[in-house]
Amino acid sequence: MAKAKLDIRKANNGFSFYIDGSLQFNSQDEFIYHESLVIPPACILSERLKRPFNVLVLGGGDGLALRELLKFPNLGGVDLVDHDAEVLDLARGEFSPWNQNSMAHERVSVLCCDAAQYLLDTKKIYDLIISDLTFPSDLIGAHFFTKPFFYTVKDHLSSRGIFALNSISPSRSAPAYWSIFKTLRSLRMYSKPFRVDIPSFASQGYGNWGFFFASRAPILRREIKEMVIPFAAQYLNKGSILKGLKFPVSEVEFGLSFSKEILEAVDLQCLLNMPGFKNASLAEIMDFSHNFSSRQMRMALRRDSLLSNEIMAEWSYRTLKTLESLDWEAFFEEVEKILRNAPARLVEEFNAFKKEFPDFLKNKVFTAESAFKFFSVLLIMIIFVNTIYPDNTFAKGGGYYGGGYGGGGTSEFVLAAGVPQSYFHGALFRSSSPLFVPDMRGGLHKKSGVNFIDNTGKVIVEKFFYALSDSISLTDAGHAYAVLPPALPYNYRIEKDRFILLHERNREPVFEFAPDPEILQSLSSNLSTQRKILEKALADYDRWMSWASPASIVTHDDVEIKNLKALQQVILAASKNFADSAPSSVSQPMPMSRLAPGVYLSQRGSILLKTTGGWAYYAFRQFPAAPEFGYTVRNEDMDKYLEGVLSYHLAHSKMTPETKKLLMDWMAPRSAAGEGQK
Repeated sequence: MAKAKLDIRKANNGFSFYIDGSLQFNSQDEFIYHESLVIPPACILSERLKRPFNVLVLGGGDGLALRELLKFPNLGGVDLVDHDAEVLDLARGEFSPWNQNSMAHERVSVLCCDAAQYLLDTKKIYDLIISDLTFPSDLIGAHFFTKPFFYTVKDHLSSRGIFALNSISPSRSAPAYWSIFKTLRSLRMYSKPFRVDIPSFASQGYGNWGFFFASRAPILRREIKEMVIPFAAQYLNKGSILKGLKFPVSEVEFGLSFSKEILEAVDLQCLLNMPGFKNASLAEIMDFSHNFSSRQMRMALRRDSLLSNEIMAEWSYRTLKTLESLDWEAFFEEVEKILRNAPARLVEEFNAFKKEFPDFLKNKVFTAESAFKFFSVLLIMIIFVNTIYPDNTFAKGGGYYGGGYGGGGTSEFVLAAGVPQSYFHGALFRSSSPLFVPDMRGGLHKKSGVNFIDNTGKVIVEKFFYALSDSISLTDAGHAYAVLPPALPYNYRIEKDRFILLHERNREPVFEFAPDPEILQSLSSNLSTQRKILEKALADYDRWMSWASPASIVTHDDVEIKNLKALQQVILAASKNFADSAPSSVSQPMPMSRLAPGVYLSQRGSILLKTTGGWAYYAFRQFPAAPEFGYTVRNEDMDKYLEGVLSYHLAHSKMTPETKKLLMDWMAPRSAAGEGQK
């Protein structure tokens, strides 16, 4: 091996270090490179292992990567292997102020030998292997990026360990960069690409710089989001880490189009000689920190199956680890109780499944070969779990279309946060989201909440939280509202002694009605039913968690139970607000048609309002008068409300042709004579 030419070029505030004319680092920004190479994998391992982790550094003879490693309190030992004795001497001498004398640390062992030969000779297993080797400018350097070399690295990596690889520029050498990605994936190592901008590298025309973090176990989104750096880094933080995982889609597409597995060093040399991708559009970004968008998934399937594998990786691994963590002995005992009287064939299939299951769990990587068995296991588990913990989450409520308000509609209670299970539950458990109500065509319309001034002058602002029935909704404060169809921009605030009519865009209440017995009865019935459902759901959840609680270590997914308990608090608050509500009954002339809560049409066709003080006639258009009931002073807001209610009934309600004609006649514009008779 020819001796490398080392060159240190002094500058006013530091120096630059070159090997054979290639910039290795500049003392003013080297921390960007070395923090990016070391900190993400070391942070993830600190959380994964909960014990001291041991490290192998290949190359890195300048001691700067060691400096970053030694900042981790749970670092065990570090073996550094570099073939260049002169670089090691510089690290112990001239570079020591920058590497903080890391080469002499008691936890560090330095070996001067070839990295590839060391891996062939040693039997040690490492939790973190860092490849801090120089840019592959010749066949010898390119060998350290081939599939055979990566295989040797993987052979010395612990089951949850990470391989951190200094790579090449993804912008200047996109085909070569994504070929490294493809080569790692061919060894069933899940890889996170990472890129940073290093000013000194950019000044040399190197482009932005790339790394890879690879592992047998996928690096989960949670591990990235919950990453904690145990010291004050100069460059890296959560924001810069997330930024480094974002790549222009156009650049990824270009790189993957020309990528190939790197089987020999010459393969990489050919790829490095290909022209780079210029002017990558930043309009569309592929974010490797989490699941891809549907458009990116389509691109992945069209361009390269490797990205589709990456899309599957986190999901399949998370599911498999969840299965591993459960108390299967307790689960199988429950299933066997149910199968005591089952057909012999089902018992036989269950026993075969129980026997084979331990071998299935040993599979660590999702492959096409294991796909059928994988999904079979999930299906069997879902069936058995649903048998043991059945759903019964239905309750009766009022409906718009089954005979006015308070009819026989069905309200469905579900545990899946934010998943629309019916028209009336489009925003379950999301108090910051609007409630969705249906129109007659099956479309959904938003009703986000209420904003009004009460009779004390206080401004009330509440968000809709849960649809108790198709016409009664609860706010996050536990108050109940009768929610009208979307064609009517009004809601009723339900109180024990009154119903307050509110316009969605005006703060002043429109009118106060007497309590509606049907709605109060529907409210009371639904609250009672939902309390029972919640109590059973929470009891079932406790029973479920006695078996499945270990899975929470992997999934960290307790959103549903938190939402369930939040809903319980809202329903308990509403139950307290309406406890012992017994509205006084007001005699009602018969027959009479109910148009809306508190709004009725008498047999003669008069508009009557059920107010807190009794029945009252309301003079509206050409509807007949009913002075025997007294009257209510007209106001513009009430006129608009009645206009909307009657128009809605004409458009949607089932009524006889005679009644419909009368309504149309009574709502016709008044003549001049009619106005004079008012």
